[in-house]
Amino acid sequence: MSNEKLSKKIKTEFFKAKQRYGAPKIHAQLLRQGERCSLKRVQKMMRKLGLRSIIMKKWKAKSSETANEVNLPNLLKQDFSAPRLNQKWTTDITYIHTQKGRLVLSIQHP
Repeated sequence: MSNEKLSKKIKTEFFKAKQRYGAPKIHAQLLRQGERCSLKRVQKMMRKLGLRSIIMKKWKAKSSETANEVNLPNLLKQDFSAPRLNQKWTTDITYIHTQKGRLVLSIQHP
């Protein structure tokens, strides 16, 4: 297979995998498609094309020991009903992984 044809297939597989696959996984994909090339060749072609996989570290929750260092009283005691508006507020946060890093979304519920 010519270098030009191989580079097109590598790019296709790389972007199909959302830039997360490195040379070993792309090489395996090419082998499944019936293409014959070595892992070393795929590595060299990816380096030449400037393709590097995006590595995202997994987010780990803090241990309960760390979370319980600050002991605050549970004022609501799971009773979320309120006699009037703006008496009790709750909030929630979530993490959104993007290509530029992790974003934090925080929402308040009156």
